[in-house]
Amino acid sequence: MTLDRILTGYSARMWLLIGAIVAMFGFLILRLHTLQVLRGEEHARQISRQSVRNIRLPPVRGRIFSRDGVAFTDNRPRYDVLFHLHEMRQPGRRSKTLSTDYVLAQAVRVGAIVGRPSELTKKQVQDHRYRYGGILPLEVFHDLDERQLARLQEAMPQFPGLEIATRFDRVYPMGQVGAHMVGFVAKRPPEPGDFDFSRREWSGRTGLEAVYDEEMRGVGGMRQVLIDTAGYTYKTITEAPPVNGQDVLLTIDSRAQRLAQTLLSGKQGAIVLMDVNTGAVLALASSPSYDLSRISADYYGSLVRDEDHPLQNRALIGSYTPGSIAKPLVAMGILGSGAASPDDIINCPGYIEIGRARKRIRCWHHAGHGDLTMVDALQVSCNPFLISAGMETGIDRLTPVFEAAGLGRATGIELEVPGDDGILPSRDNLLARGRRNWTAADTAFVSIGQGFIGVSPVQAATYTAAIANGGYLMRPRLIYALRDQKGRLSYSNPEARGRLAASDDTLALIREGMRRAVNGDRATADRAQTDTITLAGKTGTAQVKPLNAAPYKYTWFICFGPVENPRYAMCILIEHGESGGRTCAPIARRFFDAWLAARPGTLSQLR
Repeated sequence: MTLDRILTGYSARMWLLIGAIVAMFGFLILRLHTLQVLRGEEHARQISRQSVRNIRLPPVRGRIFSRDGVAFTDNRPRYDVLFHLHEMRQPGRRSKTLSTDYVLAQAVRVGAIVGRPSELTKKQVQDHRYRYGGILPLEVFHDLDERQLARLQEAMPQFPGLEIATRFDRVYPMGQVGAHMVGFVAKRPPEPGDFDFSRREWSGRTGLEAVYDEEMRGVGGMRQVLIDTAGYTYKTITEAPPVNGQDVLLTIDSRAQRLAQTLLSGKQGAIVLMDVNTGAVLALASSPSYDLSRISADYYGSLVRDEDHPLQNRALIGSYTPGSIAKPLVAMGILGSGAASPDDIINCPGYIEIGRARKRIRCWHHAGHGDLTMVDALQVSCNPFLISAGMETGIDRLTPVFEAAGLGRATGIELEVPGDDGILPSRDNLLARGRRNWTAADTAFVSIGQGFIGVSPVQAATYTAAIANGGYLMRPRLIYALRDQKGRLSYSNPEARGRLAASDDTLALIREGMRRAVNGDRATADRAQTDTITLAGKTGTAQVKPLNAAPYKYTWFICFGPVENPRYAMCILIEHGESGGRTCAPIARRFFDAWLAARPGTLSQLR
């Protein structure tokens, strides 16, 4: 039989069927070639990814310690019961399957041992199996106490797949002490990266917890596991342990911090204590405070709604009117410009009249101080003296002095809040902020620390330290060092950010005026006198007249000591006080009496 006879025996419909079959086999061959030859390596990688899972291993967060070793934050271990479902196959004929009812029954048995009812539901088991399969363990019980832990450890051989896992909760042993400085954490979403599974971890939200979040967070590890076709882990390939976060060591002295917080109790204000030579902050307290050990969404919401604004770190707010604590800076400008000399005498009749309208500004001592030199004026805090000499100097020569003292710029401290740079009194600044030109009255008020001027307690403590140390404006710093998990330290070094615009002779004169303000025969801060330490200081009382509210006062006291060899600078601010001399100066005395009397000598010099 010839080929022609064979071919002529098929109908057109048969040829169509044969063609379809050939085309189908051709397509299959072409598809197999594409999958196995052209895209073979890509599919191999996909198959590998389907059978390998990367699990993030969370690091332990670094802690925050005071310079004397007291923990402001810590990590408290919590013990949880986990079920590894891939090891909990129900025995019997269905040994290769996992029964939800079997898992629930095992949870009930564990609950009976630890004395706690199981709250695990069928939906929770099914949701976990759907989301994680057998790769991640199922959390069954949380926060076992020591007794429950001991009982379960004895019974563990009865429960294949059961694990007692340790996790760490963030705790704050100091509670309200240093809360604004330390800040708090919250759970954050998993980090982006090459992980198939990761859990929420702690992340800093406020304070140093936020500023040094990256250093304290650490670096996560990874466990790479193989899973079977049912989605359960059957082998660990590799495991890279996490690198725990670094500890933050503060310059803060825990006793000074606790004492400052106690002295502010029931008040609105702040206390800042610094080492005059290094800028190390020994205490940074703000009041009212809040309890870090109670932090939660509901508690935070109540703090936000609180009319006393306990979340505000008053030590850093730069909008406070300084009153007479600005007079040492004004004196620098007056003496530096030559508008008055140290020996010049100005009479204080109890008031001064300014402008064409002869607007009268009274001295706080209504009877007048009489004839005064600059040292006398600082001692008695005379308004007419400083206004008269300040207006003679002029704002254009006062502005550089305020600027050199740090007003109008951030202090450089590790914490930042909006407006912490303060308000620099200058023509340009008033035009930009107040949209008006500078007047002689503005100069008069700024000369006594009123009007268009603002400072933070940290700024005031910083320039007070500069007056004490010979004029060097040190960066205030809270961080002494960072310590890694091997105990290696990375130090934070002292840094001078500038120098006061005053000669050594001018600074000596101002120090003498501040010494007499505490210890002189006409002292305005005599309530700060103590046998524990000889202080030099300056009081301040600023009138505040808010819109639609009753006027009140910001009361201040800045000081340094010991006078013969300055080591410490302090700023105290109390809102709604009576006066700097009556409200704040006694707090300084009580602080140093309690802090220094309880320890021999003084705190050793910090780096």
